[in-house]
Amino acid sequence: MIEVDHIQKKYHHEMVLDISYYHFKRGEYYLIVGHNGSGKSTFMKSILGLIHLNQGKIECRASSIGYVPEKHYPIDGMKIETFLKQLYLLRGCNKKEMNQKIEEACMLWEIPRHKSLQQLSKGMLQKVFLLQATLHQPDLYIFDEPLSGLDDTYQTFFLDKIKKIKEEGKTILITTHYPKYYQNYDKILHMKRGHLYDENDSLPC
Repeated sequence: MIEVDHIQKKYHHEMVLDISYYHFKRGEYYLIVGHNGSGKSTFMKSILGLIHLNQGKIECRASSIGYVPEKHYPIDGMKIETFLKQLYLLRGCNKKEMNQKIEEACMLWEIPRHKSLQQLSKGMLQKVFLLQATLHQPDLYIFDEPLSGLDDTYQTFFLDKIKKIKEEGKTILITTHYPKYYQNYDKILHMKRGHLYDENDSLPC
C-alpha cells in the first residue's frame, strides 16, 4: 500500500525525518508510537503528500484516503453539515445518497449537524473529523492521535469502529502516545528523533 524509500525532511537545517526504507502492507493495521516531537505527524503528512521532502520518495497506492490530523483548524462560520457535504462531494461520492448518509452518521456519532464548527468543544470537533474520515469508506485510514479529546464512551465507540474497519480488510495507520488503548493491530512501530524502528529491531528502518 505504501512504500517509503530513503526519505529525509529538514526544518531550518534540523533533521526531523530520516527513514531508509519501509513498506506498509495492504490490509494491515499499524500503530506508530512516539513522544511529541518524534516526527510522527510529519511522517503522516509526508505520506499524504502535504510536506515536501528534502530527499527520497513515498509511493502511496491508495485509491482513497481518510485522514484525521492531530490539530484542527475549523473554518469560520461553516456548519458541520456543509463541511461534511463539501468533503463528501470532493471525494466523488454518490450525491443521491449524501443527505441520508450524513444524517444517519451524525445521529450515530451524536453530532449536531446544524451547528457551526467553531461552536464545538474539542471532543465534538474530534468526532466530526473522525466522521468525515470514515464516511466515504476509503481503503486507507490515517489517524493522528485519534482518541484526543474523546470521552470514555466515544473512545470505546471509535475503537470498535477500528475493529470493524480492520475486518473489512482496510489499511490503518494510527499514531499515538498511548498504545495501551489499542488492540488487534498487526504491527507496532516506534518513532524516535525522526527515525522509524520496527518493534523487534534495535536499528532504525
